[in-house]
Amino acid sequence: FRGRRLAVNFSTAHPTLQILPLLLHAHGTEGEGGRRESSAAMEGDWRDLAGTVPGTLMLVADGATGLLETVRTAHRKLAACVRVLRVLEMGGAINADDVQEAPSARASLDDARRELVRLRELHGTASHVFDLYHALLQGLEDEPRWRRWERRSGETSRHACHALRGLRSATSHLMASRNALLMARSFPHLSTDWTAWISAALNLLRRSMWASAMAAFATNQMRDAVAEELQDAWMVFLLLHRYH
Repeated sequence: FRGRRLAVNFSTAHPTLQILPLLLHAHGTEGEGGRRESSAAMEGDWRDLAGTVPGTLMLVADGATGLLETVRTAHRKLAACVRVLRVLEMGGAINADDVQEAPSARASLDDARRELVRLRELHGTASHVFDLYHALLQGLEDEPRWRRWERRSGETSRHACHALRGLRSATSHLMASRNALLMARSFPHLSTDWTAWISAALNLLRRSMWASAMAAFATNQMRDAVAEELQDAWMVFLLLHRYH
């Protein structure tokens, strides 16, 4: 449909490049007649840009589904790391394949963080466009559909922020666990100091797991929130179109 088709260009161009010409357009023509034509043209441009918002939110919703799987993959890899360290802590032996999950978990966390940052930027720009178009039209502050969309948009942003915080925390604890393991290697195997550092590494990994679980929970909430926001966005766009 039209909203999704337009979202392709909207989501790949820098927001400033999309919006700046519209802000400058109003000052490009002199005279009363020219100003009227300029104002009408500007409103038309804003209406077209606002029409991309539902499609862009659909991209965010689709992306959040893939993001959730990436976060869950990272969590599973962290759980595998915990199992390996528990074997070590009890004096057991591990092989080279067992220790590959840690760098793999870090890669998954990094992938998830980059994707979440991209989705947040898309969502933020789409929300900003609606806000500016609403400001151009004015008079809709008390409209229930507009207020419901604002509330849902805020919920999506809040859940995304919590997910990002969880991913960053998971990565930080994972790297701290790695440093603790490096310290353990400097002591004799099964010595008191070795055991203490292995225990510290295990505790840090468990915190990383907890943070990744919180990130997955927040990502799931973000996905649900943006799906509801998408429905409201269509209603708001139709409302703005009729109001105009």
